[in-house]
Amino acid sequence: MQRVLSLKLFSDSMDAASITAALSRELVSLDVERVVAWHCDTVNANTLAMNTVAVVSPKSVHVKCLSHSYNNVGLQFACPVLDDFMIAWNNIVHSKKAKRLFKEVVQCGMKGHSVVRWFATWEQIFQIHLNWPSVKVFVDQMLDEQICPESQRKLKALISSSETDLRLQMQVVVEIGIRLVNATYTLEGDDCLILTAHSTIDAVGLFLQELPKHAHDSLPATSQFINRQCPLPANLAPNHPDVVRAQQSRNVMWGKAQDIFRPVVAYHAKRFHDDAKSKGDLVQTTKIMSCGRLFNPSWVKLNNPSAASYNELSALNFVTPAEVGRMQQELVTMKVLCRGIVDVDARDFYRSNTAQLPTFTAVFRKLILVQPSSAMVERVFSILENSIHSTQRHMLLDSLSLSVMKRYNTRRLRRKLRATRVLDAMPPDSEEDMTEAEEDAQKEG
Repeated sequence: MQRVLSLKLFSDSMDAASITAALSRELVSLDVERVVAWHCDTVNANTLAMNTVAVVSPKSVHVKCLSHSYNNVGLQFACPVLDDFMIAWNNIVHSKKAKRLFKEVVQCGMKGHSVVRWFATWEQIFQIHLNWPSVKVFVDQMLDEQICPESQRKLKALISSSETDLRLQMQVVVEIGIRLVNATYTLEGDDCLILTAHSTIDAVGLFLQELPKHAHDSLPATSQFINRQCPLPANLAPNHPDVVRAQQSRNVMWGKAQDIFRPVVAYHAKRFHDDAKSKGDLVQTTKIMSCGRLFNPSWVKLNNPSAASYNELSALNFVTPAEVGRMQQELVTMKVLCRGIVDVDARDFYRSNTAQLPTFTAVFRKLILVQPSSAMVERVFSILENSIHSTQRHMLLDSLSLSVMKRYNTRRLRRKLRATRVLDAMPPDSEEDMTEAEEDAQKEG
């Protein structure tokens, strides 16, 4: 279970130099020899600061947030009609009248908007796509009830003039974007995610790599949509003019679909791919994540890795060559112990086999501290935002830090106890026990 042990707050925005200076001051009181990893998002200021930190903390690894990175991949879709539609749509999502009418017509609550999270936009697009006939009725009824008239006119104009392009862009974004969204959610937990993160990263990478060559097979829902929009006449020869025109129309729509996702594929390759021509800035992070599978008992049982596979651990600065050598010697014992496991928790596995696998266990305890995303920090930011009321804007930074740490650590502890049914009968009795859903509801209210 993760805990917040220290929280430093700064009143001003920071560039690379100021981040480096602040970290340098903190490193004086920190035992850098015990630091395993540094996590941050991928903005340039953080990257430059981490380059400096690497000099004084050579035994640690720098992990760039993969959730932020997949969020940035999603931002690359080229869908101008859909972008215009969503700009007008997001002008109405805060209207109580619009929300009420939407729920009456579509029979579900309207998804909210976030200016920083692309996957929140994807959820909006998915909801609109899933309920398209009802959404069109909703837009029409907005005019009757005089709800956001200017936005209503823009939405109606886009539907009237470009409905086919709009729906095609929604379809492509939904079908490809769901893989990015699922990857984001998968990598934002707080369990031993490094043990399985490689499978998520590899699945997204393989899908996007194959997409340009096999778009028809990779996007079956998009293929069905295009076929419905451009049906081939029945009982006619393939070279009949009507059949040829219909097939040409399909080819045109597939060309538009490829234009939508081509920037996504290119951006992902730029960031993640490692080849002779170029090396993406996330390659090292993906190599670090790939090391986790070598400690996953279920993966070892299924894949039977060789001793040479453990040379990949050179990506982990906190693992010494001597430790790698000892793990290669322990690997035979590791494989024997893995033979009889069924859905075992890795922590329980190493806890039970510490004597037989001393080096594996020692490295594993460090490895599981490495997370594929900075979601923990984002949760702290969320609690921080909800912790400050209008009357508390000038509270002391130490008091604010203590309040946030208490809320984060206590909430996660109580959630763990509830999972074991220890606290099922105990209602939340303080502000610190508020659930995430309650926090979101309070924030929206």
